[in-house]
Amino acid sequence: MRSDKVIIVFIIAGWAVLSGIMAIAITSAPLTPPTLLFQTVFFFTPLLLRPLSGLMRLFRRPIFILIKKRRRTWLHLNPWLSTGHLGLQHHRLFWQVLTGTLRLTINQSSLPVVMSSHLLGPNRIARLRRHFSAGYYLFHVIKRPVGPAERIGLQVDTFLKEWRWFTPSAYGAVVIIRMRKNKAYG
Repeated sequence: MRSDKVIIVFIIAGWAVLSGIMAIAITSAPLTPPTLLFQTVFFFTPLLLRPLSGLMRLFRRPIFILIKKRRRTWLHLNPWLSTGHLGLQHHRLFWQVLTGTLRLTINQSSLPVVMSSHLLGPNRIARLRRHFSAGYYLFHVIKRPVGPAERIGLQVDTFLKEWRWFTPSAYGAVVIIRMRKNKAYG
């Protein structure tokens, strides 16, 4: 985790340098009040992602996005959705929409549905298994480590969009669900 902090400091320092270069390119004069003003504006511009993500949530309503590619249906969480500090009502709604979307997609198509996320820990996978019984569905889980680049990307993305810091789990999972061809299991 210490290396994550070092990388984030490098990202911030790099952004400060890039902001300075852009400001100098616009004003053509280093260390003047207009240049420093432009550099400050450029440096803090990413903080506008939180209001922008709130605006995007108004237009991108679905909680989940389905993408069909390579004979699979990939289920993605809406990237503009805030997932931190969900209340009980939102948490319940999230699970209802997730299981409903999965069930509808699996029943309408013979393609397997694939989800990959750092949010899929053992408890959430067990909860998904309870919703998709082995008699009707094939359910496969592949545990995977969350790499340093993905972890840092998630941290920076969450910080800029939600103005909160979090540490993603070290492991996530890939879950593959599809309807059994013959429902006579056993």
